[in-house]
Amino acid sequence: MIENSIANQQLNTEEAASITKTVAASKNLIAQEIGRIIPVVEMYKKIGTNVEANVRIAYNMETAFDVAKKVIRKSLEEETKIAHEKLEKLMQFDR
Repeated sequence: MIENSIANQQLNTEEAASITKTVAASKNLIAQEIGRIIPVVEMYKKIGTNVEANVRIAYNMETAFDVAKKVIRKSLEEETKIAHEKLEKLMQFDR
């Protein structure tokens, strides 16, 4: 999804790197925000004195996309705010 967006928008390397960085940083936040998941299958296998667990989960895809958009938008807004603050600081002239 991200690679297609970058290719479709024909961003330069710096912008593409910024978007990729933002998305990577947002993955954990997205996982936390999805919240409600449904365990579909739980499998356990005894290996010696240990137990191997394999759990498959499901979640609402529409909700996941909405959460992802919200988290990425917020992250980009924060990054843009930092850029605006740097620009304003550079543009301050003594009057």
